[in-house]
Amino acid sequence: MSQDGLRFDPAVGESNKGGNAVRGIHCRLVPTFGLLTLALHSVASGQLVQTFDSSPIARGRAGASTAVFWDGNPNYWANPALLAYHDGIRFAGDSFDFGHDDRHSSDHLTLGAWGLGIALDGRPVDALGGTRWEIPIASCRWVDSLCYAGTGPEYTYWEEVDSWGAGISLATFADSVLRRAGTGIPRVHRFADLSLGIRFNEVEVFFAPHWALRPGSPPGDWTAALSTRDKGYLLRLTPYNSVDYRGLVPALDRVLTPYLGGVRVEAGYGQAVQNYRQAETRYSDGERWTATKFIREGWSVRVATGLPPSLRSALRRAGAEWMAASITPLFSLGMAGDRVVSHGQDWRTDEIRDLYRDHSDGWELCFANMLTIRRGKIRDEEWDLYSSRTTGWGLALSIKDYGTLRYDYAKNRAVEEERDWVEDLEFSGFSVFVRPLKILEAL
Repeated sequence: MSQDGLRFDPAVGESNKGGNAVRGIHCRLVPTFGLLTLALHSVASGQLVQTFDSSPIARGRAGASTAVFWDGNPNYWANPALLAYHDGIRFAGDSFDFGHDDRHSSDHLTLGAWGLGIALDGRPVDALGGTRWEIPIASCRWVDSLCYAGTGPEYTYWEEVDSWGAGISLATFADSVLRRAGTGIPRVHRFADLSLGIRFNEVEVFFAPHWALRPGSPPGDWTAALSTRDKGYLLRLTPYNSVDYRGLVPALDRVLTPYLGGVRVEAGYGQAVQNYRQAETRYSDGERWTATKFIREGWSVRVATGLPPSLRSALRRAGAEWMAASITPLFSLGMAGDRVVSHGQDWRTDEIRDLYRDHSDGWELCFANMLTIRRGKIRDEEWDLYSSRTTGWGLALSIKDYGTLRYDYAKNRAVEEERDWVEDLEFSGFSVFVRPLKILEAL
């Protein structure tokens, strides 16, 4: 880099200004992200939190979530268009165990109805949510402008992201408006829908206190700020659904319904761009850095079955008919894939270019709308240096369609083949949501 305040030594990944600040951080991130390049760019641009998806549901599928609208907590971090699928009032909290006394927490609040959804993650009210990552760093002991890494007092590097976003499902919203106006039209959203979304993020970064910087650095702590915007769209297709509606092929329904209670087949395709305006990171010493843009493309497919009439009748006889909606779909199998390309400023040449590409694939199997098993794999496409296998599970308790309480867990095993690294990461999170409008309709 040409800026003196943020010059990196490619051999050791060390900032001449912050010394061990950047080197200590990237040494922990390389086994996780798999690539030194990604770790350095994330730290240098203040996008560590934005680079790292902490959702345990998505992580169980190796992060494949850009087009996944059918899971228990659609991941609008990956694609803000998924906010259109957040119905009711939902609160979710995620965290992960990175080891080394690192602390990461992320809280989310969403409100949705009639195909509209908004997220309030620390904006406009800071107490409503947000994401924070803290990493303890052992500072340098400076001798004649040389950094003796890890020999000085400890301090905490942190990043904090506050954001808000909105999404709209065009067909669902139009259907809701027209039905309330008394207009009888075919329900287009039964078969297809197009969702759009946008998200605004404010990032604050604390790299290091002044006393930990290289002697002669400008006064004050080393900090940075960044404002980014994300956008995305999602196309959903549901070619066949005899679970919620009368099927289009009566002969097929007569065969499937007695045994499966109907079948729902649905698919999605989505694209999203995180930091689509290619914003600049603004450092406390007046320097600028072009932040990385992440271009995501994803697909998803799911097949689900309803509740067999015999089981529904048994629940009715037992006085537990309310459970029918709680455990539907009885079985479902979903698969998804994402491809992510990062485009940003190369810290070695200052060139704006594609930095890395990776591909993730995953699947999940759900039983009785309660227990979910997930598996996935991430693979670097460009340098073929790393891979990561993921596992996960989730438990959910629903009361009809009035609300749900769920807990999810995932584990990532990252393998850096060139450096013979293996790192395990554990993710966990809970969410609770209620649908006040559904409850009011039932009263």
